[in-house]
Amino acid sequence: MKDTVLVFTRVPRLGTVKHRLAAGSGAQAALRFHRATLCCLLRRLLSDRRFATVLCVTPNRTRLVLPGALGRRLVIRPQGPGDLGARMARAFRAFPRPAAQHSSAATFRPSAHRTCAPPSPPSAAETRHSAPPRTAATGSSP
Repeated sequence: MKDTVLVFTRVPRLGTVKHRLAAGSGAQAALRFHRATLCCLLRRLLSDRRFATVLCVTPNRTRLVLPGALGRRLVIRPQGPGDLGARMARAFRAFPRPAAQHSSAATFRPSAHRTCAPPSPPSAAETRHSAPPRTAATGSSP
């Protein structure tokens, strides 16, 4: 039995991922970054046959569409209800570690698997449509 890597993620939807990044660079750029980094991570994990990869997604009833062979080679399951601790505990019970004392995943070095290009910077249109920076109210008029 192989070790299993569990990846917890939100389904990439506009306005639901990377809120702090979106505040500075726009929701479209944040969504593009989330998709690119998720696909890059999954390609790296799936290229290493020493362990199985399971993608745990939230919201639970949404359908996740992944490019190319990623979706065909990946086990996708909902995270289920509860806080993150409860969702992780449920996943760990569903995919227990093998009896071996060490994890083959411990030797996985992402830096040795450079298969993904970094996401491109936001376009001028995306930065124009981003929200204005927040300012603190001073209570005084100019």
